[in-house]
Amino acid sequence: MLFAEEGINGAHQDPQYNVLYRNVNMYRSFTDAASAKKVMADAGIFQIDGAHNANATAKEGWSVMPELLVQHGINCAFSAAVG
Repeated sequence: MLFAEEGINGAHQDPQYNVLYRNVNMYRSFTDAASAKKVMADAGIFQIDGAHNANATAKEGWSVMPELLVQHGINCAFSAAVG
């Protein structure tokens, strides 16, 4: 909500990252993300997923690329579905 009020034009919102890499409760992570993505879409905020984080921090970034492509696809579909 604060980003929308302040006119921020881009934000990181990626529930898969929370579940896969931070062991955050899946139901809470996706419920929170759905609400946030809806607000972001209504405010015209560009949504950035977290796939680039894992690729940048992996010892051998190329080895995680297939996983990141799937993660990005899921995040894009989820964003379109909720917002």
